Formats: sequence, C-alpha cells, structure tokens
Amino acid sequence: MNSKANPIFDKVCVIFVSVLVGLATYYTSYTLLKGDFQLLLQHQASASLNQIEVVADDVLSTLDTLNARKADSNQDCDADTLLEMRQAMFVSANIKGVSFVKDGYLICSAALGRLEQAVQIEEPDFTTESGAAVWIDVPIRLTDQELQAMVIQSGSFSGVIHRDFLEHLVGLNTAWRLDVAEGFTSRLEDGLVAAGPARTPSKAFKVHDCIETLPFCITISATNLFFHQQYYQALVGWVAVSFLLALFSALGVSSFIRRYRSIEARVIRGLSAGAFRCLYQPIVELASGKIIGCEALARFGDARGDIAPDLFIPVIHSRKKTWPFTQLIINQMRDDLESISALPKPFKININFFAQDIENAHVLELLSSGELQREGIQYVLEVTENERLSTLESSEVLVTMADHGYQIAVDDFGTGYSNLSQIRDFQCNTLKIDRSFISAMGGDSVRSTLIPHIVDIAAKIGAEVVAEGIENSRQHQALVDVGVHYGQGYLFGKPMSFEELVSLIEAQNES
Repeated sequence: MNSKANPIFDKVCVIFVSVLVGLATYYTSYTLLKGDFQLLLQHQASASLNQIEVVADDVLSTLDTLNARKADSNQDCDADTLLEMRQAMFVSANIKGVSFVKDGYLICSAALGRLEQAVQIEEPDFTTESGAAVWIDVPIRLTDQELQAMVIQSGSFSGVIHRDFLEHLVGLNTAWRLDVAEGFTSRLEDGLVAAGPARTPSKAFKVHDCIETLPFCITISATNLFFHQQYYQALVGWVAVSFLLALFSALGVSSFIRRYRSIEARVIRGLSAGAFRCLYQPIVELASGKIIGCEALARFGDARGDIAPDLFIPVIHSRKKTWPFTQLIINQMRDDLESISALPKPFKININFFAQDIENAHVLELLSSGELQREGIQYVLEVTENERLSTLESSEVLVTMADHGYQIAVDDFGTGYSNLSQIRDFQCNTLKIDRSFISAMGGDSVRSTLIPHIVDIAAKIGAEVVAEGIENSRQHQALVDVGVHYGQGYLFGKPMSFEELVSLIEAQNES
C-alpha cells in the first residue's frame, strides 16, 4: 500500500473499529435488556400462576372444611349449615359466596338462604384431577344483583370468586392468555381468560408456564414496541454509552495508528522485518579515479516508503538498538561478500560504528566471532567524533581492534570533539572530511579554508584523507590540488547494491 493511500486506509480503519465497537456495545446491551425483559415476563407468569394457586388453595380448603362438617349432619340447608357457610365465606379472603349443591341442583346459598326452587347446574367448563368442577364465567345472584363470577365446586359446596381476580391477573399491559392445561377436557374454545392476541406468531417475546398442581397454563407475549416502551430510558442510556465508547475507540485507534505509523515504530519493527538494506558507495583514488574501496551504508524502506538515515539513526541510538543494528548490517554485508569471488586487492570496506558500542566493547565481539575475516579485504572501522571516544575504555578498544588488523577512520572530522593527541592515541588511519567542508569549496566560507589544515594534521599522524560528498569535477580538482588523495560522492557513484558495485569495478578494469 503506498503512502498516499495510507491516510485513507487509516481513516477507514478508525471509522470501522469505532462503528464496530459502538454497534457491538449497543447490540450487547440490547441483547441483555431483551433477556431481562424475557425474565420479567417469566417472573410475571410465575407470579400470576402463584396467585391462582393461592386462591385455589384458599377456596378448596374452605370447601373441604364445609364438606367435612356436612358429613356429620343429615340436614340440608338448615340453619346450622347456612351459618357455617356464612362463617366460611367471612373467613375466606377470596370467596364472595357459598352455595350448597345436591344431585346437580343448587339448593341454597349463604346470601339467599334456601331457594324456593332448586336451580339445575350446567356442565362445568372443566374438572380438575381432584374432582373439583370449575365454571369460568357464570352469572350469579348473590343478593338482588347479578354479576359474572368464577365458581368452583368440590363435594356438596361451591365457592364463588369475583372475576376481577382473573381480569387483573397479569400486571403488565400486554397480551396474555390463561388456558386449561393439555390433557384436560374443557368446553372452552378460547381459553379461560384472554387479554389480547397472546398466540399471535408475530409477537417478539413469549413465555408459557403451567401450574404443576392445577390444570392451568398461562401465556404472556409482547411486541418489540412494548419492549421499547418499557425500556426506553435504558435504551437511550445505552445509545449514549455506545456513542461514547465509539468515540473513545476512534481516539484510541487513531492514537495507536499514529504510534504504529511513526518513524520510531517503523524503525524498531524494521530491525526484525527486513526493512534495512545495505548499500555501498565507492571510495576512489582521486588522481586516477580507480575504486579502491567502499563505505557500507544502511538504508531503510518499508511499505510506507523510505526513511532517511538522519531520521532513523537517532531512533536507533535513543532506543539503544545500536549494536543489533550494526550486526544486521554486518550480516548483510557478509552475505553480499560471499556471493562475490573477485575484488581488487586490497579492497577496503568502511563500516560505521556507534561510539557507545566502542566504549562498551561490543565491537570486540567481531574478534571472537570472526565475522569480518576475508582474504584481500581490509575492514575499516568508521567512528564519528564523539565525546565518548575520549574515554580510556574507548581508546583501549580501538587500539585492540587496530592490533588485530582493523583500520580506524574518523568520520566527519572537524565537526566534533577529537583532537590531535586523541586520534594519535587510538592509531587513526584515515580522516574523513565532512561533506559540509566540500560543499563550501569555491566560496569565502571558513570551512573550505580548513581543508589544507586537515591534510596537514593527517600527514603529521601518518593518516590518509578521504573527502566525502564530492559532487562535481570542480570540487574533485580542488581537492587534488590541496593534497587530498581519496574521495567519495555522487560524482563517482551513488550508494548502490554490491552487484552494481562489482559491475562498476569490472567495467573500470576493462576500460
């Protein structure tokens, strides 16, 4: 993916993740609220059935008591029986009327006493397992008024229950239905009580529950609209939470992408992702133009593009990755050398080292590993002028490397901290003139006037001079005139692959 496409891709990622987080949050909360609403309906169904069970137990136990007392008396609807019926009705919390039944006829009631003419009783709507007969919607005259009631008969007595008990069985303003359980014969086609089309398939929520001890089952259902009305505030709250989480996610992802795309992150990933490559810039003898060596230079490139050395070198330094980085370049250089059979002898290869890796003696690992040992190759350790090179430890390390055949070159000489005594102490072989001196040649810059002095310093310590950044023939000739013998720059060749360098050398030899 090119660098121009990355901002668009990054924005798409931010939007996608934030929307995904927002939707996932709302979907999760919506699902949990739906589950809570389903539990609410289930609780309501259980509470309704429990209420039926309490009422049924009250009525049946009252009727059982009356039947037990009747068994001790041979009188029907006498004064004692009527009194007991009235007392039972008074004690019961649910019975509104009590009647005495014999051979399918209503003989008397607690409210009206003995009837002048017995009333034949119709077939019950259904019968329970215990033999109790149940009528759901019966016109009853308790006094001089007639009302619709529910009647339960057990033995010789029947109890009247107000239908309000059933009409307000469910406390939610939604559809519900009370039915006789399967397996029981019922004359009711539309169920016992119904409030709304509880069995409509389009209902989003539905619960169904039955009483184990009584033949009653209840079905409660609700629409999505009813659910939204019940949980309106919670849903609005979760919309706000989802929006905030989406916003925080967008900020978090944006921050992550910025860090991930940053130069520092790319450089650190590049150490293990193969983003660094080794290129080689020719070093030539200025008088003849002959290539006598090269400088190994690190370059960085990943999917987002290249990063210049002046940007990735500080990152490597600050993150203390200098030695792993140097080892990476050395390994690539070693692999390149193994693919080449012939080079001019002796051929110098300059390798840049960080001052801290010299001070802490990391470079001495090269002596024990033998990584930089090849016949006909003269390895040159380039070190940039730095106050850390002035320490005793650094000097001892450089002397040790020199004693083992490595040459020492001071890079960017004249811009740092080195002095004549110091560079003599660590047996410096080469002084490299910084490109800023070369670019100033031909003008009135003080820097350009220092080049002859650098040549004199090199002569005093027996070192060679290499000029960096030579870009034109005018600079080339001026350097030859002041006694500089070697140089590098775009005039002779840009940093290139090792194969290109070898081809350039071969072409030079053939000419």
